Amino acid sequence: LDKKYDAWKVCFYGFIDQLSYAATEDTCKRLEIRERLLEEILAVKKGTPDLTHKLLKINDPKNSMIYELLRKHSQEQLLYLMAKIDREDVKKHISVYLDHLQDVKLSITGKDIVRLGIKPGPVYTKVMNQTLRAKLDGIVKSRDEELEYVKGLMEKGV
Repeated sequence: LDKKYDAWKVCFYGFIDQLSYAATEDTCKRLEIRERLLEEILAVKKGTPDLTHKLLKINDPKNSMIYELLRKHSQEQLLYLMAKIDREDVKKHISVYLDHLQDVKLSITGKDIVRLGIKPGPVYTKVMNQTLRAKLDGIVKSRDEELEYVKGLMEKGV
């Protein structure tokens, strides 16, 4: 893992794992954790069971599915889940996201889509998201392939 993360948060999430939401909140207040961090900790506490359930439910997901499921969660929460969850396939999904997927970006921009003659609007978000999914899943690899993919989407009336 090349990105920096707060190791103490990973440990703290483990510490509060068996506490109720109310006990977690009380513990954080007793430790005088500042408000913004308290909100982050409580969001992780509240969201972890649902994320765990979703991770345990998926079988042989595409990279784009892993990306969509994990992209809104912090590295610390994901590392905590890797330590908590016993299933190797789930650990692998998280690892693939952290090591390979989280930083995937498109080479094209909205300016490239304008150059293709597509009028600006909500369709841009849809086209860019679909193209990113294609890149994550290995359907497109280069900038030229991304542009061709967008052209194909537009021909299909996306």
